[in-house]
Amino acid sequence: MVHDGHLGIVRVKQRCRGLVWWPGIDRDIEDLVRDCAACLTSGKTGPPPSPPRQPVPWPQTPWTHIQVDICGELHGTPHHQRFLLVAYDLHSKWPEVLPAGSVTTTGVIGFLSSLFARWGVPDAITTDNGPQFISTDFVAFMEGRGIKHIRTALYHPQANGGVERFNQTLKNGLRAHMADGLPFSDSLQSTLMHYRATPHSTTGSSPALLMLGRELQLPLERLRRPGSNVPAVATSTRGRVAEQQRRMKQRFDKEHRARHPALAVSDWVRVRRPTRSHKLLSFWSTPLQVAAQLGPATFRLADGSHWHASRLRRVAPPSLTDHLTPSDLVTTDGVWDPLHEPMEAPAGQPGELAGPSESARPEARPVRARQRPAYLRDYVTDF
Repeated sequence: MVHDGHLGIVRVKQRCRGLVWWPGIDRDIEDLVRDCAACLTSGKTGPPPSPPRQPVPWPQTPWTHIQVDICGELHGTPHHQRFLLVAYDLHSKWPEVLPAGSVTTTGVIGFLSSLFARWGVPDAITTDNGPQFISTDFVAFMEGRGIKHIRTALYHPQANGGVERFNQTLKNGLRAHMADGLPFSDSLQSTLMHYRATPHSTTGSSPALLMLGRELQLPLERLRRPGSNVPAVATSTRGRVAEQQRRMKQRFDKEHRARHPALAVSDWVRVRRPTRSHKLLSFWSTPLQVAAQLGPATFRLADGSHWHASRLRRVAPPSLTDHLTPSDLVTTDGVWDPLHEPMEAPAGQPGELAGPSESARPEARPVRARQRPAYLRDYVTDF
C-alpha cells in the first residue's frame, strides 16, 4: 500500500513516518523497495555495485599473453581499411595492427598466423565474444596450437582493458594525423611508430625496449651523440607495474565503491540489457539462475551465457504462478533476444553461446533496387 506509487526509499519512509511505526521499519522499507520487480524492470532501482578491480598479472616475458580485438568500423577511411585487427602484448605493451575490409574468422586466423611467424606462439590470448572468436574454426585454431583462449564476460570490455585502451589512443592518433593532411596509411604507421617508441605509463619503459631489447631510432634521436649508451631495462619494472596496478585498483574501487558480489550458485538474477529495441522495453531480462561461478566476478547462468557481476542483479526466486509481463517477451519486430530465450551450448563446447534456431531467425533483408545512373540517361548503353 505504501509503495503503490512506486516511489523511492526516501519518499516511502517519509510517507510512513507520519502514520505508522514498528521496530525495524527502515530496514523493511528498504527491502520492500529494493525487491520490487516493477521498479527493477523499469529502471528506477539503481544498478548493482561495481565489484573490486581485478588487475591482470604482468607476464614475465614478451608475447606470453596477448589481447586481440577488432577496432571499427571506421568511417572516412578507405573501404578496404575500415576495420583494424589489433593485437596487444601485455608484457611490453607492443601493438600490432592490420587494416582489413571485412572481419571474418579466416581473416583473424591469417592475421594471427602472420604474428606467430614473427613473434612465436603465445601461451594465452584474450578476446571478447565476437562471432569471429567463438566460431568452430577459431576454437580449432587455438586448440591446435595449444593456446589458452580466454573470453571476457558478455558486454564487459573492461576485462580486455589493455587493447581497448590502446584502441582509444589509436583512434585519437589517426584523427590527429589525418587532420594534418596525412593519408590514412601514413597516419596509421606514424601513430604506431611513436606509440612503440614512447615510454608507457605503467611499465616506465617503451614497448620497443621491452619487446626488442632496444629503443627505436626516430628522427629526434639524431640529436643524440653517436655511441651513447642506450639505457637497459630497469630491474624494478615488475615492482613498478605492481605498484601502478595497486594504485589503479585502489582508485577504481574507491571511486566506484566496489564491493565483492554477493552472488552464489543457485541464486536467481536478472541481467541488465546491453541494448533495447524501444524505450518502453524493460531494462532487465527475465529471471535466470546462476549455474556456476567462473571467476571472482564472472558467473555462468542457466542458459550457458557468461556475465560479469556488474550486469547482474539478484532477485527473489520466481514462483510457479508468476507470468511474464509484455515487456519481458521477445520484441514485436521479430528480433531474437538472447536475454529472453535460453541458449544451449553447442556440442563439445560447454559454456559457449549458441545462436537462435532457424525458425527464430529473422528473414533476410531485402535487396536494394538498382537502376541505371542518372548521368547515363542521354546515352545508349547495353546492359
